[in-house]
Order: sequence, then structure tokens, then C-alpha cells
Amino acid sequence: MLRAGAARVKRAPRPATAWAEGFGRPFPLPPDTQLNGRPFPATASAESTVVSAAALLGCSEEIQPAINVDLNNQSFTFANGVIFHPALANMPTTLAFSNNSTNFALSSATGTAVGTNSVNPCVLSVTFSTYASGTGPQANDTIMLTPCDFDRSNKTLIIGNGTITEISAPAVPLGS
Repeated sequence: MLRAGAARVKRAPRPATAWAEGFGRPFPLPPDTQLNGRPFPATASAESTVVSAAALLGCSEEIQPAINVDLNNQSFTFANGVIFHPALANMPTTLAFSNNSTNFALSSATGTAVGTNSVNPCVLSVTFSTYASGTGPQANDTIMLTPCDFDRSNKTLIIGNGTITEISAPAVPLGS
């Protein structure tokens, strides 16, 4: 309560604290953890990365683990085939599925590999290859793709190999 004639004293804003974010005891946070003068919790960067990746992928309920019906008689072109073999880096590569998605054909400018597929994770077992040794997948190679997700709204295949993730161009029906 102010006395008559007393001036209001403007207080300086309090420094950002971890306590304000719900973390332990109050203590000032270093400036690099503040965003626009407001505290920026350490966990936000990991959460933002997940949110940003989801936004970039256009994630929605429409992205689900791929099932046979999503892949069967469809071909998916990837701008970079490195996910299938290191020698296919920066080379457009097409992955096509047939026979209720149990067969696959992987092709690029330097060759073709064919074999059998199991779905989710997608496991491509190469049975025959025209790729020269060291230039692409060879017979008896196994290519494990996790994730192996299908975006139903965009008709794209989202695959990973434990190191990188690639998104295909929209599916094209075989024979088109």
C-alpha cells in the first residue's frame, strides 16, 4: 500500500531462473539458455527437434507403419539412394514392390537388385543383382529399413537405415 505522496518504484525484472521453469531450486540461468529474455528450458531443444522434424515431414495421423496394401504394385523414387547402399549416394533410386509386397526391385542408373521383402520393418533380402561389386547391393545382401512408414495423404514412403532417413517422391503405380 502506498503512502500519500510516495512515488512508485519501478522494479527491475527478475532474472530468468530454473525455478520459473519448474526445475529444482531457483538460480539464474546463463544467457545462452534464454530466448527473447525468457528462460529457455534445456529440454526444449530436444522437444523442438522432434516437433520440427514432424513439421518438416508433414506428420499427421496419416503417417503409419507401412503395410502390404500401401506398398503393393507401387514404385517409390528416392533422390538419394545412399540409404540402400553407399555407392548409390546422390543417385536417384527407385524401389518397387509387387506380389502383395513380398517382392521388390531396386533400380538406379548403374544396376538393379531384386529379391524378397518383409514389411515393418522393411527387410529387403537381395536374391539377384546386376550391380558390379562395390557399386550397389549384391546377391545375399540384406537391407534393413527402419522406420518403414507410409504417408497415406502424400503417398510417400519414409524409410531409415539407423543413420539417415529418406522420403520418397509420391508413389507411382506399377505399369503406369
